[in-house]
Amino acid sequence: MFESSEELQAIQAYEEHFPEIAKEMIATAIQAGCSISLDAISDGSAMGIPRSKMFTQACDLSFVINRVLTSAIDAKNISPMTYREDTVGHGRPMIHYLVDRFSLHIKKNRNAHKLPKRALFRLAETKENQQLSLDLNEGISNPMYLIVTFNHKDFHLRYVQIGIASYDYKGWLHRWSLMDYIRQDRADVMRNEYGPAIRENFESISKNYRLEMRH
Repeated sequence: MFESSEELQAIQAYEEHFPEIAKEMIATAIQAGCSISLDAISDGSAMGIPRSKMFTQACDLSFVINRVLTSAIDAKNISPMTYREDTVGHGRPMIHYLVDRFSLHIKKNRNAHKLPKRALFRLAETKENQQLSLDLNEGISNPMYLIVTFNHKDFHLRYVQIGIASYDYKGWLHRWSLMDYIRQDRADVMRNEYGPAIRENFESISKNYRLEMRH
């Protein structure tokens, strides 16, 4: 199978410019977020019917993951990652992470081979990936957009990956698994460090989703 010039540029851009530490932070934060959510469900002192608790926690998982990762970024001064909180449509605010010449967000997605559901902001963002038809050293002026997708079974990860979508959002140009970048020891530290505070705030998540994490 022959790759298009856009695919080759996507591979080159990611492999040359996306730092290893960012891959580890993203994958490990997702693992830690799943563990924190599983702890909340397993807590016998928390009110709720088990299946209802499972559903509610699954709905709040994206908040938990973003809270873990943004907290880790704030605490780690040498991190190559920054983030911003954007309002997209009428839904919950979206956290975009900035790494070198990339911008990305994290999305739960059932099928690893398919792109997440089309959304106006994703269509607008990925149009910038048309730059990949240009020379990377001369034509790239705006961020290239990546999407981190994952899925789990009862908060046990099935996959975590990062990919670059085509500019017309018809498919992936390329995807890379992040499962090997999970650092379980660091995930345990995140779980213990950020978990208690996150769990204390679960009840207010649906009322006020804005993270407001910088103190």
